[in-house]
Amino acid sequence: MALALALSSSTMPLHAEKGTGQNLLTSTFNAFQTPWISAPQTDSTSMLWFTRIYKQTSRPRKAFVSVATTGKIQLLVNGMNVSRNLYEPFRSYADTTEVNIRYDITPFLARNNTISLWYCPTMPHAGRKQVAISYWGELADGTPFAYNSDETWACRRANRGMQWASAYQQNPLSHQQDVSSDRQVSSSGQQYPSSGMLFPLAEWHNATDNATPWQINLADSIPWLSASRYNAIHVAPLAQPLQLIPAPRVIKVFSPEVQNTKSDTLIYRFPRHFQGIVRITFRGTRRGENIYINHLRYICNGATDEQAFSKFTLTDSFNLIIHGDKHFRLKSVQNVEALEIRIVLYRKFLF
Repeated sequence: MALALALSSSTMPLHAEKGTGQNLLTSTFNAFQTPWISAPQTDSTSMLWFTRIYKQTSRPRKAFVSVATTGKIQLLVNGMNVSRNLYEPFRSYADTTEVNIRYDITPFLARNNTISLWYCPTMPHAGRKQVAISYWGELADGTPFAYNSDETWACRRANRGMQWASAYQQNPLSHQQDVSSDRQVSSSGQQYPSSGMLFPLAEWHNATDNATPWQINLADSIPWLSASRYNAIHVAPLAQPLQLIPAPRVIKVFSPEVQNTKSDTLIYRFPRHFQGIVRITFRGTRRGENIYINHLRYICNGATDEQAFSKFTLTDSFNLIIHGDKHFRLKSVQNVEALEIRIVLYRKFLF
């Protein structure tokens, strides 16, 4: 359950040590302030993984996590997605407003708990204030606990990243200009607003990066680094109640109605324009094979079945074009689905 709140500009020092038995859970929930952390080296295109294992004396009776961020996030506890949204919050291009989202993670708890976070920067932002995470609650005997993110959190670059829309040049079909509007339209049917919510960004996904269990265990086979604390007076500001925050959620899944083949390229047409993502299932690909799916570059892992989709990029789509490198075979495409989303405003509150 996500309880998200917009942040105020006020700050206050952190008075309680993390992990102590001091009661930080007040009735008005004036929560302790949390320092920002980031990857040791930051840029505007790298998605990141942050993770931390908390070993406790018993399974907590209740627990909460708050995540302040300047980008987009997805929170996982013991490998499970805490929210039903694709990610949180929805952001317009270059929006780096500090947002604090609070989650009730009680249903996902065990004795030892792994808290993991996907982070995606808002291009072209490359700042050091990426995330500030707090984990607090009560143990089975009622003893309160509280932890803040610091250098003990591990991080690494994810197997996904962002790139500019120039990646669409990989598309073998040329772009056109819709003279009846102010939108640039590709022959794939995707529309790039000159202004508005969606911006022509692209993603890549390297599925050969064998980091599947990262959100559950800190696997030794994966190179991890210690997160860097943002050493500045400014810390994650306090949340305020009764604010609205937007987040994308899937409202409908449907299939294309037309499929055409042009040389080594597959072209699909959906029943209507929709805002969201497209999910493709492949079978029989070659490890390291490059496939281009409109705005997504996917590097195959060669598994029996694998799925390609964008994680933090939403587009307006009507047609879908799939092509690849010299190893690409049309019969590798097993299924095509449109995931239509709606940007929903959630009213948040203190609990």
